[in-house]
Formats: sequence, C-alpha cells, structure tokens
Amino acid sequence: MPDAALQTTERQFLTHLVAGADQFDLRAHLFSLPGIPRAGAMRDRVKTRYLDYAVLRELHMDALIVTGAVPNAGSLANEPFWTHMVDLVDWATTNTLSVLWSCLSAHAMVLHLDGIERCRLPRKLSGLYPIETCDDDPLLAGIGQTMFIPHSRYNDLPEEALRAAGYTILSRSDAAGLDMFQKATPSLFIGLQGHPEYDGDTLMREYRRDVLQYLAKEREDFPDLPANYFNPATEQLLTTFAHQARSERTPALAEEFPDLRAMIPHIGIWHPAATKIFRNWINQVAALKAQRRAAA
Repeated sequence: MPDAALQTTERQFLTHLVAGADQFDLRAHLFSLPGIPRAGAMRDRVKTRYLDYAVLRELHMDALIVTGAVPNAGSLANEPFWTHMVDLVDWATTNTLSVLWSCLSAHAMVLHLDGIERCRLPRKLSGLYPIETCDDDPLLAGIGQTMFIPHSRYNDLPEEALRAAGYTILSRSDAAGLDMFQKATPSLFIGLQGHPEYDGDTLMREYRRDVLQYLAKEREDFPDLPANYFNPATEQLLTTFAHQARSERTPALAEEFPDLRAMIPHIGIWHPAATKIFRNWINQVAALKAQRRAAA
C-alpha cells in the first residue's frame, strides 16, 4: 500500500485476523516488496516493523495476505515492483497453503499466471454493494446468499476469462461485477476485488480525498458519490457541494467540505461477514495444514 494507507491497512487486516482466529495461535509477519518507494515516517516504520523481504523464504509461512497498491504505470508489468511480484506469485504457488490476493495484487496474480489482463472501467467503482455468493464454498460458510461488501477500484477482471482459466467465481454482483474468486495452484489462491477489510468510514475518507484532489487540480474529473453508502439527505448535501466545487474550483473550498462522520447509515454492516470470511479462511488453512501433515 502507499504510505498514506500503510498503517491503516495493517490494522484493518490484523483486526479481522484476530477476530477470526478463535482457538488458533496466529503469528503475523510484515513484509514490503522491494521497489516500492517510502518516505518519512512510513519509511522508518517499514525499516523497524517489517522484516526484510529476503527473510520470507526462510520462515515457512502457512499463508499470506498480499495487499493492493496505487498503480503508477499504464500496465502492471511496467510497475517498479512487478519483477518481485512475479517472484512472489511463483514462490507462493508451492510454498504456501493459501494466499489472499487483494485488489491490485489479485490483478497482478492472474496476469502473471494466466495472462488475463484487467479492464479499465469508464468511471471509478465505489460504494457498498449487495454481493451474491455463487458457490457453496467453505470460505463463505455461514454468510448466506447475500452480503454487503465495499468496492473501490478503477479496473475489473473478465469473469469468463477467469472461468476458462480454471478459476471458481465465489461471489459477484450485477452492479459491482466480480467480488471473490479462487484457484488451486496448488496453493489455494483467493482473489478479492472488494474490500471486506475496510473500516466503516473508509469509503467516506476516500471520497473526501478524491474531492480534495479535484479542488487542487490533481485530477480532472469530479468523483462520483459512493453507491448505497450515504443516506439521501447526505447525498443531497454532497450534490450541492459538488455543484459549488465545479463552479468555484479552488483548494480553499476544501474547508467547506461537510463533516460526514455521523452521516453514514450503513457504517460497518459488512464487518460480521468479513470476520466470517477471515475465520473461514483461517480454518481452511488449518485443514490444509493437517492434510499435508497426514500425507507426509
């Protein structure tokens, strides 16, 4: 993750892992791929809290979570971390029991393994979407036929290409498209296009960031409101602000952005499902580890 989201992303994933661990004693290690520039406090944080990437191969990890990143190149293969990402995918294939590939890392994984290119969406997909579970899979046990999951991305993966390459679609939405998918490589690779790890206010903070970038002329288009996220009164308030921002585009207008912290009616409603996903994943990893030990 970029510096601005690094510490928050650590906490989000670790919170759900702890909540889903139940009787298991988990040990988490933090790594950062080489080739990702860091600055200031986050550079110091990586130096002090993260293990050297070269140590990864020595720890006999049962499972990995690989987060997303902000793309800087037109093609993933041109990103400065691409060579190391390819190396990580190849190593994890035979040296882990399972990997959760989140957002951009999921796109990188399928591009390297199966040559499946992601597709640029016309507009950023952002919102809280009802997701239909498509497969009776242990990862989705206890969740039911529908769950709400936040999505925030500019790209999508073609479902039919994934099916043709042997991936199982676990969950999807007509509005948001593909949510979760998996493939045995032989490690169980699970791709997430949504963000079950998000805090209740993450979409709000991302929307505010995008608005401020527009006012500062760091982006050309005014962002769309996150779908199904704010109540109608808040949406009207933000629509009024959007009209003002388009006509008075200046960084000074950022001071008038509404305080939205108490205006999200569905804040965190996806957290119970998210905890179940992480709990089910931990149980899957434990079962796979037991099977491997029995076969040894």
